[in-house]
Amino acid sequence: QTIHQAVVPVKGYFYTAFFAIVLVPLGHLGPTAALWAWGVVQAVWLLVLLALPLRHLLRLRPAELLLYGALFASSVPLLHNSKWGQVSVLLVLSVLASYSAYLQGQRWLAGTWLGLAAAIKYYPVLFVAGFLVRRDWRAVLAAGLAGLLFFAVVPSAVMGPVNWWHFELATQRTLSD
Repeated sequence: QTIHQAVVPVKGYFYTAFFAIVLVPLGHLGPTAALWAWGVVQAVWLLVLLALPLRHLLRLRPAELLLYGALFASSVPLLHNSKWGQVSVLLVLSVLASYSAYLQGQRWLAGTWLGLAAAIKYYPVLFVAGFLVRRDWRAVLAAGLAGLLFFAVVPSAVMGPVNWWHFELATQRTLSD
């Protein structure tokens, strides 16, 4: 069964239909190749997350750098990615990209990053609260539109609206079990 016909996610799948569509290329690989490919994707995310603050880290004293290294190595997103192959590092990267865009005055891009992250796993939508507190309606609108696009429009176009809706309902039931 392809994602175009899917109505129920496979057992243990806890993400959105949008992310299932993103994962389709891995499904075309054999189990060993898919595992290796996912490992490479995980490594790339980790390297990007490690590289992002590099220019700031180079200014730290050795003790501060050691403390940062210990905090980084023991962070929940990194541990979840390493142990279970989760997408926590991708979500952290998306939230950091949103924050970086926001600091550069790119409100639409900042909201879009959060909408994309929330379309993969729901909890990054909580970071929209920062836009709400600042009454930055452009960023809130961008997050909402991007979230709607990635969460509902893209999967509906690929799977059909009814299959998408049943897929999301089945995922919610899985989460509550």
